Amino acid sequence: NGPTHRYNAGRANKELVYDNGVLMLNYTDGDTCHSVYNRSTAIYFHCDLTAQNTPNELAAFVNETEDCTYVFQWPTPLACPPFRVTACDLRAPNGDQYDLTPLTKTSGAWTVSAGGVSSEGRAELYYINVCQSLTHGRDMLCPVNSAACAKTFDLDEPVYTSLGEPDAGPRLDPDGVVVLEYGEGGQCDDGRGWKRTVIRFLCDPGSVGAGPELSSREGDCVYNFDWRTSAACPIRDASADGAQDCTAVNPQTGYVFDMNPLTFSTGGYQIWDSDDTKYRVNVCARVSPGSCAAEEAGACKNDGSIGRSNKQLVYKAGSLYLNYTGGEDCPEDYGGNSGVKRSTMINFVCDEDADLGQPVFVAETKGCMFYFAWRTALACEESVQCSVAAGSNTIDLSDLVTLEGNVATSDLAGGEMFYINVCRAVSRPGCPAGAAACGVTDGGEGSSLGRALSPPVVDWTNHVRIEYTDGDPCPSDATLRRSVTIIFACHEGVDVGAPKLVSENDGCVFTFEWLTYAACPRPTQQPAGESCMFHANSLQYTFSLRDLARKEYLVGGVGDWDARSSAYLKICSRKADHCGEGSPVCLKVDKPSLGDSATGMFSYDTGVLALNYSGGTICPYNAVKRSTKIIFECDPDAGVGSPVLFYEILSYCMYVFKWATAHACPPRSSACQVTDGRMTYDLSLLNQATNDWEFTDPNNNRFYLRPCQGLRTAPPDCSDHASVCVVDHEGNTWNLGKTFTQTLTAHSDIIVLEYIDGDYITSGPMKCPHTKKASTKITIFCGETVGLPEFIDFNAPACQLTAQWSTNIACKITKKEIFLKKGVFEDPVTHKQIDLTPLYRKDVDQLWETRNIYRHDTRGETLYFFRLNGQGMRSLQHNYGHSDNCLQSIVCKYVESETSVEDLGTSDTEKYFMQDGVLDIEVQSSTPCTNSENITTNYNSTISLHCSRLNGLGNPEFFHETDCHVYFHWYTDVMCLNFGGEEVGGGGKHSVAGALTITGIVLAVVLLLVLAMFIRKYSVGSKIVSLMRSALRGKQASVVGYRYSRISDMEDEEDLLPVTDEDRDLAYHDDSDDAILTL
Repeated sequence: NGPTHRYNAGRANKELVYDNGVLMLNYTDGDTCHSVYNRSTAIYFHCDLTAQNTPNELAAFVNETEDCTYVFQWPTPLACPPFRVTACDLRAPNGDQYDLTPLTKTSGAWTVSAGGVSSEGRAELYYINVCQSLTHGRDMLCPVNSAACAKTFDLDEPVYTSLGEPDAGPRLDPDGVVVLEYGEGGQCDDGRGWKRTVIRFLCDPGSVGAGPELSSREGDCVYNFDWRTSAACPIRDASADGAQDCTAVNPQTGYVFDMNPLTFSTGGYQIWDSDDTKYRVNVCARVSPGSCAAEEAGACKNDGSIGRSNKQLVYKAGSLYLNYTGGEDCPEDYGGNSGVKRSTMINFVCDEDADLGQPVFVAETKGCMFYFAWRTALACEESVQCSVAAGSNTIDLSDLVTLEGNVATSDLAGGEMFYINVCRAVSRPGCPAGAAACGVTDGGEGSSLGRALSPPVVDWTNHVRIEYTDGDPCPSDATLRRSVTIIFACHEGVDVGAPKLVSENDGCVFTFEWLTYAACPRPTQQPAGESCMFHANSLQYTFSLRDLARKEYLVGGVGDWDARSSAYLKICSRKADHCGEGSPVCLKVDKPSLGDSATGMFSYDTGVLALNYSGGTICPYNAVKRSTKIIFECDPDAGVGSPVLFYEILSYCMYVFKWATAHACPPRSSACQVTDGRMTYDLSLLNQATNDWEFTDPNNNRFYLRPCQGLRTAPPDCSDHASVCVVDHEGNTWNLGKTFTQTLTAHSDIIVLEYIDGDYITSGPMKCPHTKKASTKITIFCGETVGLPEFIDFNAPACQLTAQWSTNIACKITKKEIFLKKGVFEDPVTHKQIDLTPLYRKDVDQLWETRNIYRHDTRGETLYFFRLNGQGMRSLQHNYGHSDNCLQSIVCKYVESETSVEDLGTSDTEKYFMQDGVLDIEVQSSTPCTNSENITTNYNSTISLHCSRLNGLGNPEFFHETDCHVYFHWYTDVMCLNFGGEEVGGGGKHSVAGALTITGIVLAVVLLLVLAMFIRKYSVGSKIVSLMRSALRGKQASVVGYRYSRISDMEDEEDLLPVTDEDRDLAYHDDSDDAILTL
């Protein structure tokens, strides 16, 4: 505490402790702290094979606990058990190269949930490394040398079993799949062999951070994993015509290397070789003027140029380098007569402990090429798993990964804009290389808030969180580093959401919350009935494979396999046409069943839909029954597609098929937040509309739009993977842009929303050139109301729709305090009335309650109680002790085993704030709390109410607690706004309720008409017929539709006005009753 105050933080000892995979030294009995505790120090050593233990990289301070324990972490290879390493690359016969090295973990492991494939009666978790043994860590004690292991939870203590050790590198199967096998694991249960692991790597160029998935088990001996990853794709070199900005992209992973921090604005780096020859080198810039004869030299030997500077950083075959050419002429004895110029090659080598590093001269060749090596942390590409096991489910956050990062929203005052990525670095001008979270000031200067060094975890609140550490020095204390915690909460639907800053401490420690469907558990299995549909709750979307089930497919073998590898397949059916009863899949030869239709089960994990059948005929090689797995791969352009045999496990008669099809693609969504550098705009409120937005042009072509998401209620031929669609006046349907192609930009108070990759419009009134795909550009600007999109133009030669939208959602609106009147308030953006009174509990004993069952501290389980109507919680006096602390509370806390309750917010302090469709109720309490700065203050609580049409009234949920502030979420239909796009009778493909209503009306009218005709000979009947004639005019009855029109005299332009089709005369023929009966 300053130069004149030093404290004994623990007395030295040599008692190294090993507990649960962690090595620790604990120094205790230091000086007194807070008059209660004695200071102590805990040093945790963890295995890191890359740590160099240089003087500048030893123990890292983590934090100080409430009882004055100083916690340090020390990465070191000395904490690693023995390990094995194998080659991790291979070359195919056709010359293609593969390299799985980016998947290798030097500490930690890839974690896999057993999902629905775990063995009978066991709960298992799997740890996997690639081409290298697993390291030890907390709660991960795999046997020495194992590269794959299982952790079993069915006993009092977890049991770790080796599933194989690394022995050979990857190989290429005949079907072109990269395969890695580990053998010599633990003994199989039958004692006849040793456990082994087979990992099949599937090329997926768009996959980032996705981990392996357990696909099948062969008894308890062979464990098969599938792994969709860009690392399994053939290595492609970066284009020579790439960016000229000192950055390069790894085309396999999309990772961006940025060497700009190595550039000296003036000067350069000086290097001497063993002969005392002086070299000057700069990165992507010239060396200081006057240092070389040539002004544009990027490298010099003594005072002669050995290459002109350029900014073309190259990534090729795993190497990262700069090549400066065009230096001085090579001396004659080096081939100077041939006109060879001197050149320089700077190779950048990953060294996580080198920080920026320094160049080292390596060699000069006879061809006048000068080689330099540069070890730097900027050349390191972190490979972080972006999924986490949550019970039997896997939470996969890879859908949230973007190149430039997600724009974060913030209610807190401050001069920084925040860009957050998930599991990988942000690539955005101004953001430091390697930063997964970046803060950018108004002047454009960026600061790292932390790097993605560890995978997501499930915390004690059962939320998924990611922590980014090792950011830039804190503004308030340069000895500390900026860090970020992101807490993800499930929000069902297709909205990716956006990070929102909820707390920050002195510009050093930041906490963001992120509501997104990606954090929702995905159902592991659902029966595959004849409807052939699978409902994903997390997306609120139903996959329909009915078009795939309409016919039988004959699937051939892979490569040169003979007819015995061929199979008949008809999914979701009682039987395939050529198979026996109850068999939807069988081999072509002899027709043995590969699965019983009654066992059909859909699974959906890590974004992949699969169908499993078991219970086929007995396998001739084993006592098990034959089984089948069909993996449905999303391919938006494949249509129905067709299955192919992926691989076969002969010893267990298991057959795995792949089926690329558009019907396996989940609905797409894109981020709906954008910044102009000063203000963040959030357009996601526009998606609370039940129906898609509709507008027309002067030619009566009708357009459908849903910003940032796929269409929901547009006509059937509009793709739900498109955000814009048109039905022209001739009835042709064309998609005008796919959701995932969305670009959203903002500049000078104007937002531009664009989509590309629409259909080729080959006919009709909007016909385009055959080489042009349809696209859309919508200009959005601030208006007085929510507004409606308006048609501007359709440029047929460019095949582009242009529209505009004047809406107050595009206005610069910050968090705004609102006031309730008898439980009702007006949304400041849409001017719609929102009534909270359904959430008020009328009875004095009725309270909303939520249990935080995941918090297990010394005081026991925690309960929270809520009452929003300001009438307090008198009933708690009788049920939970005789304390009167919560008599006037909005939020109250009770901890098991205690005799009193704690007020977390009283009714006389409540304030209401509305922003982006979310209502925050903020309250202060009288309960004291000591914050992170050791200052005594009072607890605060925030209850955030979100729209959820699925939850009914819902129930409050504990979300997060930080620094004397408790956060709750409440998903409720009370907060849902009905505005815009709510057109009745649109005939949308998802408007089932509307269609049924219309059908019912038509049938009722027909029945009344028939009844009237029967009784028309009576006076009453004549009156009914007369009424029918006046009500139903025209050749057919028109269903009344509704559309939105601007009413200048009215405050709210979205009022519904009934509009009928054109009046048509009803031709009524006076048939006799007998004729009617005949009909």
